[in-house]
Amino acid sequence: MLDLFNGSDAERTEWVPSAHLHRLPSDEAPYFCDEIGLPDIGKKLAKIGKRDYRRMHLEKLALADSLQAAGRDDVANLLRNCCTQLIVDRYSKGVRVRGPNECKHPLCPTAQLARRRRLEGELIPPIERFLAKNEGMQGNLLTLTEQSCPAHELNYRHGEILRAFSRLMSFTKVKRAVKAYVRSVEFTRNPITTLWHPHIHTCIFVSKTEYFRKGSKVYISQEQWAALWRKALRATYTPVVDIRALKGLTSPLTDKGRDALREVIKYQVKPGSLTYWQNGKAFAVGRQTPELYRKPGDDTLQPMLNVPVIAFCDAVKGRRLVATSRNLQGNDDLDFTDDPRGEVKALDLGEFICTETYQWHTRGRDSGFYLVGRSFDEPGSTKRGGSAMGP
Repeated sequence: MLDLFNGSDAERTEWVPSAHLHRLPSDEAPYFCDEIGLPDIGKKLAKIGKRDYRRMHLEKLALADSLQAAGRDDVANLLRNCCTQLIVDRYSKGVRVRGPNECKHPLCPTAQLARRRRLEGELIPPIERFLAKNEGMQGNLLTLTEQSCPAHELNYRHGEILRAFSRLMSFTKVKRAVKAYVRSVEFTRNPITTLWHPHIHTCIFVSKTEYFRKGSKVYISQEQWAALWRKALRATYTPVVDIRALKGLTSPLTDKGRDALREVIKYQVKPGSLTYWQNGKAFAVGRQTPELYRKPGDDTLQPMLNVPVIAFCDAVKGRRLVATSRNLQGNDDLDFTDDPRGEVKALDLGEFICTETYQWHTRGRDSGFYLVGRSFDEPGSTKRGGSAMGP
C-alpha cells in the first residue's frame, strides 16, 4: 500500500473540532457528514496541503504517453495503472493519503513520495541506533559532481559515478575519517542545453572530537575531498565538491537532523522537470524535439523523440539509487519488533474521522480524483463504524 503522507506539520490541515468525533451506525452516516461539512459523494479531490494529486497524475499520464510512443509499453503501463485510486484517512489534526497499485518507478511523481516515506522509515531507525552507540558523531553533507553529459551518455555516466563512489570510500584516508554514510544519486537536466548532470548527495558521519580537532590527521578539507574525488572518478579535470555540516544530525537525532536526512534522499529527479504544461494540459519534455540516442540493440546514434524520459529510465534500471554503509544496514541488536513504518504510526494526527475513497475519472479538462465512498471504520480497527457509498 502506497503511503503518500510525509508527516510534516506544514502540510497538516485542521478539519473539524474533536467534539464532533464519535462512532455512528451506517444509517446515521449521511447526517454526520452534513453536520461536519465533509465533501459529498462525487466531489473532486482538492489539494491536500501542498500536494496536488490531480496535477501529479496528469504529469504521470503524459510521461506514460511519451514512453508508449517510444515503444516502452511495459513502463508506460506501470505508470498508467499506478494509484488510480486514492484513500484519504481524515483525522482531527490532518490527513494521511494512501494509494494501492504503486508502480515504484523513480520516474513516477507519486511513487517518489511513497519511496521517500519508506526510505525515512528504513534509514532513520538504524541511524538513531548508530548515533546512540557512537556518541560525538556529526553528520556532514558531501556533494560529489561530475561534468554534464548528453542523454545518450547518461546510462554510462551513472555507472561511472557509482563505481567512483565505491573507490572513494575505499581510500585509506576516507575510511579513517568516515564512520558511516548514506548515499543518494540525483539527476538534473538543463532545459536549455539539454545536458544531464548526475551527482551524488552523501551524508557522512565523522567523529567531532577527532575530525574537527586542531591539527587532526583525519580531517579532510574541501580541496582534499576534490582531489580524492578526482582520483576516484579518474577524471582529467577537478570536479566540483561541496561539504558542509548538517544541523541536528548528532546524537541524539533531532527533528532538524531528520529534516536534513529527508533533503539527502528527497528525490532522484525533481518532480515536474520532465514535463511541461500548455493550455492546461501536461506533456512530456522531448515529445517534439529530437535528440541523439540509441535504439535497443543498435549502437548507432540517431535523432529520436521522447529521449529525456527514455534516457532516465535506462539510467536507473537495475541500480540502487540510495545506499548506506554496512554498519547502517539491518539491526545490530536483532530487535525483530522494529517496524520500519513505525514513524508513520507515531504521528499525532488526532482522533479518527473517516476514510474516503477517491477514484480517477477521465473527463477532459475535468479529469481528476472523485469521491466514490466513505467509511467510518478506523484503519486497522475491528470495530464497525458504518459506511456511506456513492451510486
